[in-house]
Amino acid sequence: IVWAMQGVTVDWGDRTVPSVHSVYPLSIYVEVNHVTDLPSGIYEYIPGDLKPIHQLGQIKVGDFHSPLEAASNLSSTKDAPLVILITANFKKMAQSFNGVPHDDDVFLEAGMVTQNLALQLETLGLGTVATKNFDAAKISSLIELPSGESLIYLLPIGYPKE
Repeated sequence: IVWAMQGVTVDWGDRTVPSVHSVYPLSIYVEVNHVTDLPSGIYEYIPGDLKPIHQLGQIKVGDFHSPLEAASNLSSTKDAPLVILITANFKKMAQSFNGVPHDDDVFLEAGMVTQNLALQLETLGLGTVATKNFDAAKISSLIELPSGESLIYLLPIGYPKE
């Protein structure tokens, strides 16, 4: 699932979604709750730079589902076995343009990443909804986002209701 969002596709570092100037300002985090063979906690997807790594690095161990649900104000988060969080470093993109902000490019990339996720989930019989209705400060604190990263989307994932 996360490979479809940011996975390295060739040995020179290209990924599943293009990035202006190959900056790749996005990070993918996963809050895991009730996933077989994966302990509950917060993970960061590590795609690799020039060589594929394709790993989940565990940031925090434990059940963070209830506080995430409370900070998201979303009923779709309640029963989701995992929630994807997309963050961005806007300064990283601006540095690539000699300090000129290119926030639109960052948001465009986040949209493409989200579309790839939705398409991959469809092939697996899963569903999601991209949301921005959340308390960014609470969630950033909960997952301990590095300084300079901003939360863009919260994507609860699960089986669609019939």
